[in-house]
Amino acid sequence: MHDLKHMNEEKIAEKILELCMQVRNRQIHPDEIGRLATKTVAEISLENLGPSVRGYTPACHRIFEDHSFLTLNELEDQAREFLSLH
Repeated sequence: MHDLKHMNEEKIAEKILELCMQVRNRQIHPDEIGRLATKTVAEISLENLGPSVRGYTPACHRIFEDHSFLTLNELEDQAREFLSLH
């Protein structure tokens, strides 16, 4: 996995979108998205992230627990919205 300390918020959003696509294509398990969120919080901490990226964390953890496509859709929408504004 990437060294998250050196990833900016745009890169995190892109990585989330990439992982969402891989889950949809059944290339990876949804748990990978939860792991990214956990690693992001552990290495960077929520205080150092902007509010948009902080907003991904609950959905990342929900998909880790429920593996729901509704949660996956929500996460993709949040990431796309963030990227469209930057």
